Amino acid sequence: MKKVIIVGIAVFVAAAFISVEPAFAGPGGKIASAAFETFWGRVIVGVLTIIFLPLITYVLLLEKLSERRARKDMRFMAAYTRLLHKFAVLEVKRRAP
Repeated sequence: MKKVIIVGIAVFVAAAFISVEPAFAGPGGKIASAAFETFWGRVIVGVLTIIFLPLITYVLLLEKLSERRARKDMRFMAAYTRLLHKFAVLEVKRRAP
């Protein structure tokens, strides 16, 4: 009996995810338009922006630093292997004005 209930719940959840209308959640959909048209929607979006802006900024900064470190490591390794020679050439071209 438990297996039947678990399978039923799994089927229901899968059907719910499959049948979701993209117009409700997509850009310009009903959810987005309702959030920006009502006063409380604007307040909630503003509060969420204030809460998550430091996190978004932190993640973007980490990604930029990681990219810079990876490029530095790739330039270093390009001196030791021919497989990365293309990367060294591309870096030189990118820096050229």
